[in-house]
Amino acid sequence: MGKQSNKPTILAAGTFVVDYHKTVKHYPSERASSKITGEVISNGGAPFNLLVDLAKLGTRAHLKAAGRIAQDLDGKFIVETCNKHGIDISQLSYDRSAATGYTDVFTVEESGRHTCFHFAGAGGTLRVMMLNLMRLSRIICF
Repeated sequence: MGKQSNKPTILAAGTFVVDYHKTVKHYPSERASSKITGEVISNGGAPFNLLVDLAKLGTRAHLKAAGRIAQDLDGKFIVETCNKHGIDISQLSYDRSAATGYTDVFTVEESGRHTCFHFAGAGGTLRVMMLNLMRLSRIICF
């Protein structure tokens, strides 16, 4: 058995999605269109954003993700992002009956105002009883 770390653990549980940001010339009315002028893909959901931000800030805490994703391209993006930032994914579980959640974010170029369309997907099936809270120390974030 390895030595247990004295670092506090920060568990962020909840929504782990992929955000698809699209910049548009203008927001169209129904049944109309607008040109997309840019696109960026990023992490999304408050817990996911919190963990990535803490990792980028260089926290000394053990960062742990808890949520539901699917075994699809968006789920793979979430796992790869967590791995890149040293985030423990042992409590990210897979839902085989749903796709990974995502949000389409449309931002108007000139005003900077945005509109979001969210699909909960697998994340909508997360329940507190799915989490293993027994091994956590000091800080828990929901």
